[in-house]
Amino acid sequence: MPNLRLTADHIKTHMFNGGFKPFDKFDWMAYADAEPGSLIADIPVGSFLYQVVFSPAMGNVQIFYVDPDGTYAWEMDLNTSEYIEL
Repeated sequence: MPNLRLTADHIKTHMFNGGFKPFDKFDWMAYADAEPGSLIADIPVGSFLYQVVFSPAMGNVQIFYVDPDGTYAWEMDLNTSEYIEL
């Protein structure tokens, strides 16, 4: 699994600058189990592009990264910056 290069501060900056958007019908097809009111953003870090889903009820984010070797996912607490690999 590749190392996560996205930080909680980077996500919060992106969030508070309008970088997240409400789900559209295509987002719901990809993340059908997301909670109503969830927000989504594509956040680049160097050559990596992460798709980040914010769950307002939980206050955390799920982070997804896809490359030719597979799909990788993490869950991050924005208050503590702690994350786990999913």
